Amino acid sequence: MKRIRQFLAITELSARESIRQTTTLLLLLTMVAGCVLTPLAFMHDFGEDGQMARNTSLALHFLLGMFVAVTAAAGSLAREMQSGTAATVLSKPVGRATVLLAKFSGVAVMVVMFSIIAAVCTLLSHRIAERFFDQSDLFGYVKDLYTAAVLVISVIMAMLLAGFINYRTRRPFASWAFMLILAASLTALLLAGFYDQIGRFRPYNMHVAPAILGVSLLLTMALLVITAIAISISTVLPPTTTLAVCSVLFVAGLGSDHFFGGSTAAWSRIAYAIIPNWQHFWLADALNDGGSIPLRYLFYAAVYTVCYSTAVLAAGIWAFRKVDVQ
Repeated sequence: MKRIRQFLAITELSARESIRQTTTLLLLLTMVAGCVLTPLAFMHDFGEDGQMARNTSLALHFLLGMFVAVTAAAGSLAREMQSGTAATVLSKPVGRATVLLAKFSGVAVMVVMFSIIAAVCTLLSHRIAERFFDQSDLFGYVKDLYTAAVLVISVIMAMLLAGFINYRTRRPFASWAFMLILAASLTALLLAGFYDQIGRFRPYNMHVAPAILGVSLLLTMALLVITAIAISISTVLPPTTTLAVCSVLFVAGLGSDHFFGGSTAAWSRIAYAIIPNWQHFWLADALNDGGSIPLRYLFYAAVYTVCYSTAVLAAGIWAFRKVDVQ
């Protein structure tokens, strides 16, 4: 029971520390801005209404989420090892496995919250995108500027409220801004159900594509795998090197079929088996023409995520036990 309390305490502290980082907030704001501006900038749909806005927002979720996960995971353990905090914690005594797993859990909580905001913004971005209406009371190409305005105003209000809380109570601005943006994005999604694409009040209907959530869930799984890799590598490498290694693995995984899939060499087969193939998590094209992700595929992806993350964290625990913590 004591070990569980220690695990939960470290997890909570790690989650707060990850959310409090300025880099996390900047990447979050970049993602939100990209989701709002993308549908307003594109003038072509390339065969399907909202496709470009949807795919671009999902790409921002994946790419920026990778940087959020790696920077938070790489710095979470490394900073404490450099400052001596890790040595103090380990002398309690708290097992190194408990510390590493709690650090991973804390960063994973932040990554999941980031993904929730990204998924909501992707739904709204797809709704904002220009589409053609052929109805008795609405004909022609329409962009949902009202939803764009609601999302932007909600985020701005969240930032102002976070600044006010920081001014009055001296509580961290970044963490409050992160949490309030999460609440603001969900509020914008709920408010969007009260009106249609040209701002007319109608019976409640969000006018979003729920199938997008399937791809967002897959991307969240991919980010959790990256988090496990980053937290394990950070036990032996500094944050900058961890970010570089994870970036290489990210690029290699995106081109895994091209780099390693067609070769019969032993090293190529080993690399193909070890390096995650991120294309299995990137199924945005499956949404074309009203498609969706099968539940069976989501289940298999979840099993892969759990098994791969467990193996990587086990290797990280082994490496952490070999490290001399000052």
